[in-house]
Amino acid sequence: MGKTRKNYRSPDEEQQAILEGLVVRVIEGQEVAQFDAMIAEHHYLRNAKLVGEHMRYVAEYEGQWLALGAWSGAAKHLKGRENWIEWDDEQRGRRLGLVANNARLLSLPGREVPNLLSRFMSGMLGRLSEDWQGRWGHPLAVVEPSAAR
Repeated sequence: MGKTRKNYRSPDEEQQAILEGLVVRVIEGQEVAQFDAMIAEHHYLRNAKLVGEHMRYVAEYEGQWLALGAWSGAAKHLKGRENWIEWDDEQRGRRLGLVANNARLLSLPGREVPNLLSRFMSGMLGRLSEDWQGRWGHPLAVVEPSAAR
């Protein structure tokens, strides 16, 4: 039998109900200031600024915000991505708009639920390309983790 992770814990019944009732939705215009303030206060980057094409999401349960996430257009050059995709300069120029970067991901303090961020990420990824198409007029082909290190 394999090792179990020391810090792993399963959700209790109440937490499982939260995960099953979790709503993942796009942040609306009037909510952007609240989203940005929470990111600036609680995210390790202390900055909510997103440039270019982007989407902001919230994971909520019964109207309470539990987690925040944001996606932005891909960084122009990332060595690891360039090596993986094997685009030349011309291809990168034509296709980079089809790539989004996970710019922010935050579980709000005092609202932690085991597996919350995994469920939230799954919910965002399930709708991201369609939402991006609706807002920016084109779908996405690839998403990548945060470029911040």
